[in-house]
Amino acid sequence: MKTIEELKQKISLFDFATAHGYVWDKKAGYKWPVLKHPSGDKIILVNATQRTQGYFNPHDDKDKGSIIQFVKNRLGTLFPTDVFKNDWYNVFIILNRHLNIPLADRKQVESLHKPRTKKNMPGPAFNDLLIRLSNYNYLSSRKLTTETLFSNLFDGRIFNYTCFSKKEYIAFPYFNDEGKIGGVEIRNDDFKMFHKGSNRSSCIWHSNIEADIKKLCLFESPIDALSFFQLYGWNDTLYVAFGGQIGEEQIVTLKKIIEKLTNRVNIFCCFDNDEAGETYFNKMLRFFDSAQWLKPEKGKDFNEELLYKQAPTQRSGKLRF
Repeated sequence: MKTIEELKQKISLFDFATAHGYVWDKKAGYKWPVLKHPSGDKIILVNATQRTQGYFNPHDDKDKGSIIQFVKNRLGTLFPTDVFKNDWYNVFIILNRHLNIPLADRKQVESLHKPRTKKNMPGPAFNDLLIRLSNYNYLSSRKLTTETLFSNLFDGRIFNYTCFSKKEYIAFPYFNDEGKIGGVEIRNDDFKMFHKGSNRSSCIWHSNIEADIKKLCLFESPIDALSFFQLYGWNDTLYVAFGGQIGEEQIVTLKKIIEKLTNRVNIFCCFDNDEAGETYFNKMLRFFDSAQWLKPEKGKDFNEELLYKQAPTQRSGKLRF
């Protein structure tokens, strides 16, 4: 295991960021490389040709520094986090794991994020990338039970994905308003990303649409949706996740799905209990003026609440509005 200072020297911020979904905007120049993530995040590299690179976020004065600050500021969003450990421990583990990925596999990771061009179009057949869920160690580490994972609500909504050697990953398919897969989110304990060609602007992940849907619960991530179901057991519910940032085209897709439901639904925004979650809730109110914001009892999101409780089969019954 490397020390924090060794990690700063050993890992190129440019290579690390592009391996986790950021794409270099070459039109913006070479001296100060601009890297953009599909979620909307944008960073500008400093000292790009030197061993130790820095960065800053042009939209957030506090978001700047070395690769250490880059990872720390994205814990819980771009990078998974162990809520029982401090931020520095999580950063240390994520960067060391990156170094342990075989070089050939690191190149495979990077290839997933190359911009689509006429040469590499059309995009992948997403159905061919998905394997029946059998290895769910990562989801178990998030305290999700097999009862939850194999519920009828989530049948065909959680898969394994094997692209990298000797390790299986969790895959969440994202759907358009016609129910066709338009993208795949890939997750494990060391990173999360969307497969090349995924349409993140308009596709959403959602549970199966059953006959008697009365409630609609909106989440930032599928894992939060699964955690909520395990905690509170709402069955007559459509669970929806946006995959981080919430785009207006995704909301259009959501509205088209709602129009097809037989019942009028009550809408609950189960976003993170932080400033970003409040922003998303206010955005939803522009489209659904009767929506309510449900907050976890503990932690920032519902998976953190599940982790805090450490009793996956025990449902609370309490919700904060």
